[in-house]
Amino acid sequence: MSDQPASVDVYIAGFPPDVAERLQQVRAAIVAQVPARDAHGPEERMRSRPRSGRCARARTP
Repeated sequence: MSDQPASVDVYIAGFPPDVAERLQQVRAAIVAQVPARDAHGPEERMRSRPRSGRCARARTP
């Protein structure tokens, strides 16, 4: 079973109402600036974080 939200809406709904409102505002600003792939607007995808909690590019030797 995946612990990843089913959609951006579900993810945002998991925050307190004041935070969710701000996240929706940020989301709307981003969507307004991203070129649409088709008539439905830009594609949104949920991406999981690396399990280590660190960015893969931030690794040091």
